[in-house]
Amino acid sequence: MVASHSRRRLGFSMLGVIAAVCLLSNLVVLWLARQPMAIQPVGLSFIIDLYLISQAVWGIVWVQPVLLGIYLAYAKPSAVRRAIVGVAVLALMWAAYWLGFCLLFGSSRPFFIPYRQSWEMLWLWSIGTISCAFAMWGSRISRGWRLVSEVEEERMEKCAPPIARSETVAEIVMLLLFVVAAISGPEWFRGRFDSGIGVICFCVLALVATIVLAPTVFVSLRYRQLAAVCVALFGLVIGLPAALGGIVWFFVLQLGGSITANDFVGPLVIALFASGTLAATLVAIRLAGYRLQQRPFEKKLVAKTPVDPFSD
Repeated sequence: MVASHSRRRLGFSMLGVIAAVCLLSNLVVLWLARQPMAIQPVGLSFIIDLYLISQAVWGIVWVQPVLLGIYLAYAKPSAVRRAIVGVAVLALMWAAYWLGFCLLFGSSRPFFIPYRQSWEMLWLWSIGTISCAFAMWGSRISRGWRLVSEVEEERMEKCAPPIARSETVAEIVMLLLFVVAAISGPEWFRGRFDSGIGVICFCVLALVATIVLAPTVFVSLRYRQLAAVCVALFGLVIGLPAALGGIVWFFVLQLGGSITANDFVGPLVIALFASGTLAATLVAIRLAGYRLQQRPFEKKLVAKTPVDPFSD
């Protein structure tokens, strides 16, 4: 029991550290992007590569919609409560990014007026969150998967409360509302683009999330076998950056251009830190004692009418 309690405390501590790192990354990412590619501290002989540090922070920034999508899809609370918390977290992410934007560029205009670029970032995070959550949320609606603690999992195996039809309808309605809001984002935040941009972005991101992210998250949070979880996380941390690096290399060669070290290493570092942050979050959720558990659906009662065998 002591070991289990310490493990859960370690998991929640990791989640808190990851949340703090994400908010700090949103605050400083633009500042890092405007710094020289490398600096040499005064009195020291080594050089700090700020370009790679900036790319690593961008990786943490871009993986946050995936983390929020996992919560929206699999967390225990009702659809309305998850939506409220999700919007609040998204607003907090955007507030940290906007604050960093204003501290860096805010000398020419009032501090409290958001820049257009910060609204664009909010839309990118929003559509990324819904796209990543779409397949996982669909598995919750169709199969009843959700995150529960180990204690609740044992209780559910004995007498799991069925999923009511009203709950399923609420989940479907909330998911559709989020999809429509995310797709319509360019009209709200950018004005000059039609919703076709949102449809394309949603379809591409949802396809990638369905093929790559959703299976990895499911295996990592469902299976008890350590080997299966390690294979999934290893494929995420190593396979995704390697695939992205290969794609960048292929397209650069096809275009006939010369590839530089930054063209290849930059996206590779972004993918590596994004996948590493996601893997660390999945490990922290498991350490905190949460697993995916399937709830049964409410069965429709059919009234049975006795049949007279002698009737015509």
